[in-house]
Amino acid sequence: MTPSEPAAPAPTNDDPRRTIRRLGAALPLVGWLFLVGTQAFSLLGEALVAFAIAVVVPLGVALGAPDEDDSFRVFAKRSVAALGPLGLASFLFPPGPVSAALAGAWLLATVVVALAGARRAWRRRGELGGPIEEIAIDVGHLYLPVGSAWLFASRAGMSPMGFQEPIVLYTAAHFHFAGFAAPLVVGLVGRELAAASTPSGPVSRLFYRIAAVVVMAGVPLVAAGITISHALEAPSSVLLGSGMLVLAVFLWLAALRRLFGATSTGPGTRHEVAIRRLTSLLLFVAGLALLGSMMLAVAFTLTGSAGRDSGAALIPLSTMVAYHGVANAFGFATSALLAFTLAPPPSKVGASK
Repeated sequence: MTPSEPAAPAPTNDDPRRTIRRLGAALPLVGWLFLVGTQAFSLLGEALVAFAIAVVVPLGVALGAPDEDDSFRVFAKRSVAALGPLGLASFLFPPGPVSAALAGAWLLATVVVALAGARRAWRRRGELGGPIEEIAIDVGHLYLPVGSAWLFASRAGMSPMGFQEPIVLYTAAHFHFAGFAAPLVVGLVGRELAAASTPSGPVSRLFYRIAAVVVMAGVPLVAAGITISHALEAPSSVLLGSGMLVLAVFLWLAALRRLFGATSTGPGTRHEVAIRRLTSLLLFVAGLALLGSMMLAVAFTLTGSAGRDSGAALIPLSTMVAYHGVANAFGFATSALLAFTLAPPPSKVGASK
């Protein structure tokens, strides 16, 4: 565009372009429901990873890359929207070359997301990384390709490092939810704390910082423990679980603040009040689901293991998937990201430079 050319008008709420984009955003969910209806998923873990591709990752990437953001982050959003359906289509075929090629398209999209997160962090290098909530969002972006790489291995029928199914698939799920969604929610909660009309005290801020670091570090530590030794897996699981439980408390505090806290413009319209109540409920559900799922995960790890030579645990692996996996996917990740999508907390100015 030359200086003499007028800028394109921003789409309004009733602009057909915005309506088309909203319909396009709903298509992956429709595709996921179609796969569920046709019983395309042979394992519950497949349905959970596919749900992350269809809903969780698009919501999370959109929250980290608003429309007014720079072009590369917008490109990351579009990559997820364009290549996500191919990732979903990988479940229509048995493990093999076709399924692997389709999962490879999703891997490519997540690499773009990771590059956007790395670029975002690099642009804040003068601030020593910037606020910890923004670092958490960046880390979530960087962990995502690890999950898609394990999904590629699963759809290709590979056994990386000697791991067999369903552990390969569950590792993909771990990095899509605990790796991508959890640090992202940590960052969004931190933004909410920073933007609160009543500033958080130093003790609250300290606990938040500790929880953020623990969640970011705990995700790869648990994976390393499963790979190397149960002696590392057990304490890593307890560490990650502790950080997640603190996050659950902050989700509840955010829910109460939205429900009872006053805004700078007064009580607001009926629509604004309804949104505050709905997002408050979603954040409360997210915290409750996180509490249950992490207690289950810690109990599983302390009595057994997801490693190659694991014995019988007090909680069977199938129970872990059915309760821990479903609670994390729908109760925690989807509820929290949907709440922040409906009413996003403002980001710091330095986060988008």
